[in-house]
Amino acid sequence: MKYQNKPTNLDGISFQSQHEAARWAELLLLQKCRKIRNLQRQVTFRLDLPNPKAPNDQARNIDIAKYIADFVYEEDRGGGIWVQVVEDAKSEATKTDVYRIKKRLMLAIHGIEIKEVFNTSRWSKDAVKAAQKPKRKIPSRKLPKGRSLR
Repeated sequence: MKYQNKPTNLDGISFQSQHEAARWAELLLLQKCRKIRNLQRQVTFRLDLPNPKAPNDQARNIDIAKYIADFVYEEDRGGGIWVQVVEDAKSEATKTDVYRIKKRLMLAIHGIEIKEVFNTSRWSKDAVKAAQKPKRKIPSRKLPKGRSLR
């Protein structure tokens, strides 16, 4: 258990924390409402830099690290403009020095600013619990003979 997070399953998908699972549920709703599209999880970005000592005929890069984004999606900015968003479900404990370096490398190499989403309320836990509860069937009620809904 990393950073005191509680691993959580939601609809058969494993998440590293309840906060991440709740954010996934929120993003799925936004996608259904067509506010976002092309929602993906655990997208890997390579953080490579060019090797200045490589011969000119060989464009070799130095593999520095990789960054795995919690979520990547396109957000509707209006007027038919869709913008890619790279998002990370964060807490103060997960904002490590390594993460901060990778965040800067993402901006420097790919021109991507990571959107950090913090869990500021207990809502996340409640959302995950609600999403995990089995859907209850509503019993159908039969009308007495001779009655109709018309």
